[in-house]
Amino acid sequence: MPVDWDQINRKVARIAGAMRRSRAPAIYGLWELSLEEQRLAFRLAEALGAYISVTPRLSSTLTVGTMLRAPAVIFVGSSDLPSEIVLSPDIPVIRCDALAEVQVWPSLHASLRGRAPGNDRISELEDVVELMRRCEPVLVFRQAVLVPELFDWLNPLLHQGRLSGAMQWESGQDVLGRNAAGAYEIALEEAGGAASVWSGGIPRADRCFDVVSLCDAKVTDLVLRLGESGVDPRLDGIPLIAIGPSACPPDACDGLQSAVQAEEEYTILRPDGMVLTQYGKMGSPYPSIRYVLKGLLSEVKAC
Repeated sequence: MPVDWDQINRKVARIAGAMRRSRAPAIYGLWELSLEEQRLAFRLAEALGAYISVTPRLSSTLTVGTMLRAPAVIFVGSSDLPSEIVLSPDIPVIRCDALAEVQVWPSLHASLRGRAPGNDRISELEDVVELMRRCEPVLVFRQAVLVPELFDWLNPLLHQGRLSGAMQWESGQDVLGRNAAGAYEIALEEAGGAASVWSGGIPRADRCFDVVSLCDAKVTDLVLRLGESGVDPRLDGIPLIAIGPSACPPDACDGLQSAVQAEEEYTILRPDGMVLTQYGKMGSPYPSIRYVLKGLLSEVKAC
């Protein structure tokens, strides 16, 4: 079925009008978009002076080559190695799923300083503490979503030399397709954080600007989801516009089904920070999300 471009352009103009009329629009998601599409999302947020947030992730501080030379590895969430990583049998490898919980990190810090935390979780951390005292291991999280507060406890260990690096490499066949690593890295580059607001053309990053917090506090009056997301907010009456590969959810007031990563050539980010060039599947019955984003940006800037 050929794309009805006149109808698409009318929908784009209608959505752009709703975004312009919004007092405090919020954009979120950006999973499954290419790096080029993610950058366009930030240009749209800039033009609207909007909030924008992506699911927080670890910054890609490791490459596969660095990991292969690590003195030890700590896995969180799964001990199955990605096919890209083949470790020497001489490298110590342990698994500690407790590190996915922010509540255990104060106990870890206290133990490394020689203090007895006095709780029943310390037994789960004994191997981790021993390893960090002996060498500087790397930490690999194998899940897509991390609690944002975890970063406050992780980063000091990197600075103190307790860890030589940390990365997020979740399991699953669609990791590259989601390009969640790209969404987070673009957010850091464009706005300084996973959650930010463009006010006066200058981004201001703040963890409180994530879309869940904005909706809970009723700060935003219109939410635009681009692509997919690791976390969805509780809308509670806040209008939602959905643009992406999935059909519009029933709670959306408007939307436009679009093909992501549909350009002849586009780039995505591997979880270890390597940029990959991919080639899109052409001939989709839906417009590309890059076309839609360019149209929204043009409509917003025209007024």
